Amino acid sequence: MRRGLRPNPQVAGTGDQRALPGIKKFGSMGYALNEYLGPRAQYPSYFWLRHDYVETALAELGDAAQFAVIRAHLKTNSFQTEIQKLQIIGGIDAVEALVNSSNYFNTVWGGPFLKALSQMVQSPPLPPDAPPSEQNIRIWKDWWAKNKNTARFVRAPGFE
Repeated sequence: MRRGLRPNPQVAGTGDQRALPGIKKFGSMGYALNEYLGPRAQYPSYFWLRHDYVETALAELGDAAQFAVIRAHLKTNSFQTEIQKLQIIGGIDAVEALVNSSNYFNTVWGGPFLKALSQMVQSPPLPPDAPPSEQNIRIWKDWWAKNKNTARFVRAPGFE
C-alpha cells in the first residue's frame, strides 16, 4: 500500500474530518469481485463491497451525498444492506429514512425495516420481532411523528 492511503484508525474512528481523503481514496479503488457471496453474508442475497463500507463511513461522517445514495437504495433489491448501513450510521436522519421509506416498508418485506427500527431507538413502540402489517407500520409512523425530537438512539456496532 502506498503511503498516504492508510487512514489512521484513531482519526477515522472518531469522525475526524481528516479521515475523509483517505476514505474517499479507498472508495475509488477498483475491486475484481462482481458476485454475491450469499452463504457467508448475514443476508444471503447480498454482501458488502468496498463501496458499501465507504458510503457508510462517509455518511456517518456527515457526507449528505453518500447518505442520499443509501436512502435511495432503500427502494432497490439491496434494501437489507442499506438497512444495515443506516443502523451503523444511526441517529435521527437514519431512523427518518427508514420510517419514511415508501417501497418495501409497506409490504410483506417490511420485517427487516421494523426489526431495524426497534433496534435503533430506546423504548421502541414495537418489539424487533413484530410482524409486518399495516397496523404495525402505522404504529411506527405515528410513534415517530410524536417522538422524533425526543427519541434516544442506540448505536449499532461499526464494521468488524
